[in-house]
Amino acid sequence: MDLILSQNINSDLLPYASSTLYVLICCFQDTYGELVQYLISAQSDPANRQRLSEAFSELTHNVPLTADRLNRIRFRDNFDRFIVNVRGFLLVK
Repeated sequence: MDLILSQNINSDLLPYASSTLYVLICCFQDTYGELVQYLISAQSDPANRQRLSEAFSELTHNVPLTADRLNRIRFRDNFDRFIVNVRGFLLVK
């Protein structure tokens, strides 16, 4: 997740990262929740904490965490918006 958010991953690999992340979230929902809470709490700026929390909520919004193809496609679309949004406010200097 850190590689994805910090842009240290080749943008050509993001679709694969999305698919992999979706499967991991489906299999390890509790661990994913803990990771999200850690990433949010690690933000020093309260505004960024709020924005990151909202972005993570939108990432899985209306996406049942099942192996259905349609759900993976919905997640991928959410993931693309998530990446643009989060990178936009986390990497502003």
